[in-house]
Amino acid sequence: MGMGRCGIGLSDDASAPYYNPAGLAQIKPQELLFMHSTLFMGTNLEYFAYALPTAKSGTFAFSFVQARIGDIEGRNENNNPLDEFGESETAGILSYSTNFSNFLSFGINLKILQHSISNWSAVGQDLDIGFMFLPEKPFSLGITVKNLLKPSFTLISEKEQYPLRFEAGASWKTIDDKLILAGDIGWHENSNIQLNGGVEYKLNSLAALRVGADNNYLSYGLGLNFPIGNKSMRIDYALQNHYQSEGIITPTHNFSLTFNFGGFRAKLYPDKEVFSPITDGENNILWLNKEVRTKDEIEKWELLVKSRWGEVLRHYEGPGELPQRFYWDGRDDSGQLVHYGDYFYKFIVTEKNGRTYTSSGKLATIKTEGPLERFLIEEKWQGLEEDIYIEEDFDSEKSETPFKQKNEK
Repeated sequence: MGMGRCGIGLSDDASAPYYNPAGLAQIKPQELLFMHSTLFMGTNLEYFAYALPTAKSGTFAFSFVQARIGDIEGRNENNNPLDEFGESETAGILSYSTNFSNFLSFGINLKILQHSISNWSAVGQDLDIGFMFLPEKPFSLGITVKNLLKPSFTLISEKEQYPLRFEAGASWKTIDDKLILAGDIGWHENSNIQLNGGVEYKLNSLAALRVGADNNYLSYGLGLNFPIGNKSMRIDYALQNHYQSEGIITPTHNFSLTFNFGGFRAKLYPDKEVFSPITDGENNILWLNKEVRTKDEIEKWELLVKSRWGEVLRHYEGPGELPQRFYWDGRDDSGQLVHYGDYFYKFIVTEKNGRTYTSSGKLATIKTEGPLERFLIEEKWQGLEEDIYIEEDFDSEKSETPFKQKNEK
């Protein structure tokens, strides 16, 4: 929503049934999504979805979406006031998606629809299909055909029919997936072509900023991710401003809460937040416990240690099964100790069919405490001697320095 409602070529989470059901095939952990949107003139949009990936049978999902407005003032044929009433459109959606190959995924939605106004209501059935090309590549394409059955509703006497809708979209992930560009194009029988575009930039593994636009709206978004043990929670917010109405239509607010748990993943868990590689004892090595569960046999794995600027300092890799656990000694690939500061990781596990599992986050902070004393150095060029004095024991007014140490050079 914060990216101009671009999702056809970008769908990869539990919102995929709404945008492109083929994107469900990319989901690896189980996902539970709740969304609430406050639209204009008292209208609310609610969305709920649960996605369940399986090892061999694809991904299944159930979702529920409802747009509702209440407190509409009723009038009879003589324009006399009646009781207030409401209107709602509701859909229950059963979705399925699978990968045909590394380059193509397919998804389908089976929908039960209900349209209600006051005391009248009608039920219909519908079908959507979607495709994604290069779904897990930096550049991906999506195509959907929605309302294939063109469901119709007759509340009193007039029939209302949902229009057939075609949509296509593309996305491009770059700068190590920190920057995402997306664009969609859509058309249905009762409207002109609609264009959407959006950008997301991940500040770090915890926060992302978004901006987008379509024919009517400018949108802005913020996403926050919170790791919770081997689970995670994401909070997203999007603001949409209807610039075409010049302020007549009030901005809309969208909030969502997503939980990731179980399923398939490749994650690392450092055993400490701070360590000192040049000290003795247990604190000079960072141990990394792993949690890896894949759908197919592993072909290779990689672990990248990065600076806060994204520079790769240490690169571990290997074929087949992973070691029991990993460790980092605070050194780069050349064996040199890295500077003090914060360091991050990217962990990649690749199956033999090409499917990848990726996780990233903060690795640790390197912080080594130096000696409590400060040293003063006095050089004597004759004899090439160097005198070192411990500052707290050095008194410049005294002629003798009992704590003097000499090192011949």
